Amino acid sequence: WNTETGQCNLTLTGHFGWVTALCVVGDGLLASGSYDKTIKIWNTETGQCDVTLSAHSELVVSLYVSCEGRLVSRDRYGSVFVWDLSTGFGSEVSDASFLSTAVTCQQVSSSLASPYC
Repeated sequence: WNTETGQCNLTLTGHFGWVTALCVVGDGLLASGSYDKTIKIWNTETGQCDVTLSAHSELVVSLYVSCEGRLVSRDRYGSVFVWDLSTGFGSEVSDASFLSTAVTCQQVSSSLASPYC
């Protein structure tokens, strides 16, 4: 959206379910999580999906970027994956006690840095 005019600049199409989480993951990149159990990494300039991440067995409810630049995702039953966006590889975290079950935040700039940094 153009915040000055209220006009839609770009529509991202590709999930097969409702989008339930969004997170800025870098300059010009946006991550979206969905009811379709996937995470898509979008190029916000072109509107193209650069990669689809699949590992969750339930809908993705939250996304977060760690201080190390890794994407952290959680599904509705609490399974947490940490993704290396350079490889697209995700690994499940067995002890996610560092995350609240209500984590739905995102880091959008250094001034809003994660309390874990």
